[in-house]
Amino acid sequence: VPTANNCVVIFDNDVNITGTNYTGYGLNLTVKPTGNLNVAPTNTALITDFVNVEAGGIFEVEDDASLVQENNVANTVAGTFNSKRIAVTNSYLDYVYWSSPVAGFSVNNITPSSTHRYAWSPTTATGLASDFGNWTAASGAMTTGRGYIVRGSSGNTTFAGVPNNGDITIPISRSTYMDPSPSYTGPTSTQVTVDDDNWNLLGNPYPSALSADAFLTANFTNLETFVKIWKHGIDPAAIADPFYQDYQLNYDTNDYLTFNRFGGTQDGFDGYIGSGQGFFVLMRDTGATTENAIFNNTMRSNLHRNDQFYRTTDPLDRHRIWIKIISPTNTTNDMLVGYAAEATNAIDDFYDTKNVGIKTNFELYSLIENKGHLIQARALPFDTNDQIPLGVVIPQNGIYRIAIDAVDGLFTNTTQNIYLEDTTL
Repeated sequence: VPTANNCVVIFDNDVNITGTNYTGYGLNLTVKPTGNLNVAPTNTALITDFVNVEAGGIFEVEDDASLVQENNVANTVAGTFNSKRIAVTNSYLDYVYWSSPVAGFSVNNITPSSTHRYAWSPTTATGLASDFGNWTAASGAMTTGRGYIVRGSSGNTTFAGVPNNGDITIPISRSTYMDPSPSYTGPTSTQVTVDDDNWNLLGNPYPSALSADAFLTANFTNLETFVKIWKHGIDPAAIADPFYQDYQLNYDTNDYLTFNRFGGTQDGFDGYIGSGQGFFVLMRDTGATTENAIFNNTMRSNLHRNDQFYRTTDPLDRHRIWIKIISPTNTTNDMLVGYAAEATNAIDDFYDTKNVGIKTNFELYSLIENKGHLIQARALPFDTNDQIPLGVVIPQNGIYRIAIDAVDGLFTNTTQNIYLEDTTL
């Protein structure tokens, strides 16, 4: 069995890395013309240096499996390298947010193929008080590190090409409409804000999972410390136009999961962005209007499961409550509150993330310094008398239910009561 100090050569036999969460090691890896290497789901090939697939050789990384590399070196593929991803959607109207783990893969080849393919332009000319972002039609080779969306793309996509590795930079940009400029009524009844020209759609560029926390830490200077991940679970409905164009049916802004170092607004996401996954980030106003986001191999690890494998222990001292509000039509909105060793009761980068606000008419949120937040971490030690003020926006009259979706840390002790106080009634 090779170690991290051995050069690995795959000759004329089929070689499989199998098991459950198993890692196969190598100093470097060469697949010869008649060689065939397969990494089964949940397993990892961890290579210190380069990967070379010679003409006729085959190297396949199955869905939920990973290829992780440590050194910043170029790979060579004259044969076949495949990184597979399976997306599951509820209907043909759902969008999947994609990125490519290999160089030069065409967005036209996302399976099944769809004519509804878009990239995100952070700024478009509007003739209004600000130039804000919008979707633009996409085709051809996917830019490494860039995110794309494809409608109805449920199924198996095989990304074929040279696996991306090492240091990757991707331009990010914004326009010049900044705080404290006021929100204003734009093309629809939903107001335009100072953030609307700061969103950038990026994507995990590697054939392995990516630590969102490590990515945000490395990009702290230019990016706000959270990511937004599209869950593609709610069909469009006759709700208010959330952004810039007038449609009879609209997608719901509540269909984004928000994650920072403290956790995600929905229980279950562990902060490892899967291979092939696109995600939104918010650019800061403090730098130039054009900067770079960076990816590197320190954000990857064979311990970062690419199949949403969740650790049973928490390396951080976190105690969390996931709260959900359910409308009369069973539409839901999620938020996260709790306590962490590194948090304060003021607004903290990495631990507190602001709410959607005027972009949605249905939202449950908490307040810090009278500002709404989807994620709020408060200081330890825990005070049993602590109170966290909440706010809610609802679109219509009816019976709404507020429920605890999940807990961890000290709140798993059922003797620790959690109260919801109605300050109006």
